[in-house]
Amino acid sequence: MQKSTPIIAKFTLHQWLVVVLMLTSFITTWLVSDRVFEHLPHLEDEVAYLFQARVFARGDLVLPTPEPALSFWQPFVIIDSKTGYKFGKYPLGYPALMSIGIHMGAIWIINAFSAMLSVGLVYKIGRVLFNSEVGLFASALMAFSPMALLLSGTMMSHTPAIFLFLLFWYSFIWIEKRRHPVHWGIMAGLALGLLVINRPLTAVAVSLPFILWAGIKTARAGMIDAWRILLSLDRWLDRDRQLWGIPHFRQLWAMSHTAKLIIPYACIGILALAFSRATPIFNFTATGNPNENLYLRIWNY
Repeated sequence: MQKSTPIIAKFTLHQWLVVVLMLTSFITTWLVSDRVFEHLPHLEDEVAYLFQARVFARGDLVLPTPEPALSFWQPFVIIDSKTGYKFGKYPLGYPALMSIGIHMGAIWIINAFSAMLSVGLVYKIGRVLFNSEVGLFASALMAFSPMALLLSGTMMSHTPAIFLFLLFWYSFIWIEKRRHPVHWGIMAGLALGLLVINRPLTAVAVSLPFILWAGIKTARAGMIDAWRILLSLDRWLDRDRQLWGIPHFRQLWAMSHTAKLIIPYACIGILALAFSRATPIFNFTATGNPNENLYLRIWNY
């Protein structure tokens, strides 16, 4: 019986170099977080994220405001006068991730893992779209980018957002290549949904080109399918006289390019919308108004 070759033995030189870059990104993120920022929040935004993460870590969505309230005031940690609750003003996705790090005793690990996986995804995207050399060069640029390193070492949500966008992009590429499109549609929907509850405006901005591409491609496929149906109308009517009977519907569905496109795109849309519902639920719990934009509290955008 022939033994299968271990996956790790099939790694090319470029892939091994990417693994080194990923580990380097993880370690340097930890060093920046530990030596530069000392695992402490330095911005009001970070304080709000950390506060909400600790609330989530203890199993709550919000906390009753302690008295005297002004003694515990922070710019972006909101005290709602109507409900009497105290909570962070920013979206709940990143604090939810941070709460995992709190339970692990290492908040920094969330951004470190996100940075590490982002380097790997940049390589994969570059390799699929161009070649292995391009992917390796792009991943090296990201691994040693000063801006990426500084952001990864903070308690800000940018690094997980970058990872989620890259995962969405990579999944979308395989949808377009028709490689298990439904599976990749689910993956893309999960990534986009998590991005929506992490940085909603960023999610809208980065997904818009993909939405336009999907809409144009689906419309074009629909026009082609409609033309095919018209050309085949006489043949189907002569054979059965029941164009929209079950046999014909199945035949149309099997031939339809539109149907093959809609299913993975629908997976993306349904999952993204499902995740987005978490925000109004949180807002209702915190303020009693599910449609309130918490970004407008304290200071505007």
